Amino acid sequence: MLDGYEIVEAPLPALVTISNELGQPRPPTGFGIITATRKKIETWTAQDIGVDTAQAGSAASRLRLNKLFIPVRQVKCEFIEAKMWLMPPLSWLPN
Repeated sequence: MLDGYEIVEAPLPALVTISNELGQPRPPTGFGIITATRKKIETWTAQDIGVDTAQAGSAASRLRLNKLFIPVRQVKCEFIEAKMWLMPPLSWLPN
């Protein structure tokens, strides 16, 4: 991979990951930022790419979301006082 490109083919569905070994990304130039804000983001529907909607997306998912919520945060603290002479010796602690 001398030129910086690698083409990999795999059957779908496929999971592709990268690591931080690829190096640091270059910061965009001012011209690049302005050009990017003016570009139109092209989107496709399932019909545009010829995918049956019954076999893609949430309709085809084998997982179902039963409940989505933010849990109630509860803080409970109980202090238990004990006499030091009732506690066993902590011989495992370093001196």
